[in-house]
Amino acid sequence: MRPKPKFLEIFYQKYRATILLNKNLFIADTASLFVSSYFAQVYFLLSNGNFLLDSIFTAIIEYAVDTPLFFLLFYIDSRQTYNNTNHHRLRCDIIRQLGLFAACDIMYVVIKVFLQYQLLTQINHIQPFAAAALSSLIAWAIYLIMINLTMKVSRIFSHAELTWYYTLVVIISLANSVIFFSNLNLDPRFDQPVIDVSAGIALTAAILVVLKRSQMKILLFRGTFMLLMLGLVFWFSAEMVFSYYQLYLKIDNPFPSIADVIWLIGYAFYIYALYRVLSGVLKSQSVRTIGKATSERRIERHNFAAVIISIAAVLTISLTYIALSQIVNGHNPFDFTKQQRGEFESFIVSIAYPILDGVLFVPTAIIIWTLRRSSPVFTHWMFLAAFVVLNTVGDIGFAYSELINPDLASRQQWIWDTFFNSSYLCIAASLLWYSKFSLLKVANIE
Repeated sequence: MRPKPKFLEIFYQKYRATILLNKNLFIADTASLFVSSYFAQVYFLLSNGNFLLDSIFTAIIEYAVDTPLFFLLFYIDSRQTYNNTNHHRLRCDIIRQLGLFAACDIMYVVIKVFLQYQLLTQINHIQPFAAAALSSLIAWAIYLIMINLTMKVSRIFSHAELTWYYTLVVIISLANSVIFFSNLNLDPRFDQPVIDVSAGIALTAAILVVLKRSQMKILLFRGTFMLLMLGLVFWFSAEMVFSYYQLYLKIDNPFPSIADVIWLIGYAFYIYALYRVLSGVLKSQSVRTIGKATSERRIERHNFAAVIISIAAVLTISLTYIALSQIVNGHNPFDFTKQQRGEFESFIVSIAYPILDGVLFVPTAIIIWTLRRSSPVFTHWMFLAAFVVLNTVGDIGFAYSELINPDLASRQQWIWDTFFNSSYLCIAASLLWYSKFSLLKVANIE
C-alpha cells in the first residue's frame, strides 16, 4: 500500500480533535435530519396543519436524536485515547463538551424553529419535511461555525473569559429570538425596542471605559475610546429617532429619514478612531521589530495600502450598486429631474452605508491581522471586528433589498435587524471585555 504523504499525517495529528468533532457532528446531524423531517411530515398531518407546534416539536425531536448520537460517537472515538485509568477524565471531557454545546444549542433551536415556521407560512405548497430539512441545513451552517469557534476559545480562554463568551452567545440568541418571534403573529415593530436596548448597553459600556481610562490616566490610544463613545452616542440617538418614526408616527420603514443622517455622521467617529488605532498598532509593531529608524517609512506604506484598499472597496461597492440600480429600476440613478429627486436621495443614502462599512472594515481587518494572540487587547478587537462585520452584512442586505423591492424590504426588515442588534451586543461585549480583562494589563504596559 502506498504510504500517506507525511504532511497529511502531520495535518491530521495537529487537527485531529477538530476533524473528529466535525465528523461526528456531520453523522449525528444527518441522522437527525432524516428523523426530524419524517416526524415533521407525520405530525403536520396529525395536528391538522399547526405550523408553530410542528416547528417546535420537530426541533425537540431533532435535538433528542442529534445530541445523544454525537456523544456516543465521541465516546467511541475517545475511549481508545483514554486508558482504563482515565475513565474519570473521559467523563469530565464529555460533561465539559456538553456545557460547550449548551450555549450554541440555544442559538440553533431559535433559528431552526423560526425558519421552519417561516417556510411553512410564507411559501405556498411547501411540504413540512422540506421545510424541516431546509431550516435544519441553514441553522446547521451557523451552528457549525459557532461550535468550532466555541471549541477553539475554550482552549485559550480562562474560566472567567469563557463565562463572558457564553453569556454573550446566550444574550444574542435570546435578544434575537424576540425579534424573530415578534414577527410571527405579533407587531413586527416590537423588534425596534430590543435594538434600542442593545444600543443603550453599548453606549453605557463605552462611557464606562472612557471614565475608567480617565481615572487610571491611561495614555495608550488616547482619545480613541472617546471617539467610539461619540459614534455610539450618534447611533443610539439615531435608533431613538427611528423608534419615534416607527412607534409614534406609525411609519413601518422610515427610509430615508433624519435617523439616517445621524447614523452617517456617527461613521466619521468610528472611521477616525479605527485609523488612529491602526497607526498606533503599526507603529508599536514596527518599533519592536525593526527599530525607530525605519518604522515611520513602514507605517506610511501600511497606511497607504489601507487607503488604496479602502478606495478599491468603495469603487467596487459603488459600481456594483449603480449597475444593479440601472438593471432593476431601468433608469439612471444620477438623473436630477424633479420626478427622480426622491429616488436619487434614497439612492445616495442607500449606497452611503455599504461604502462607509467598506472603509470601516479595512482598518479593522488590518488590526486583527497585525495583533498577536498574546496582546492584551486581542479578544477585545475580535469582538469589535464582529461588530463591524455584522453591521456591514446588515447594511448591505438592507440596502440591496431596498433597491430591488422596497415593499419586500419593509416586510423583511427584521432579518437585517438581527444583524444590527447582534453588532451592538458585540461592541458592548468588546468594551466590557476591555474594561474587565484588558484595562489593567494595558495600564501595566505603560
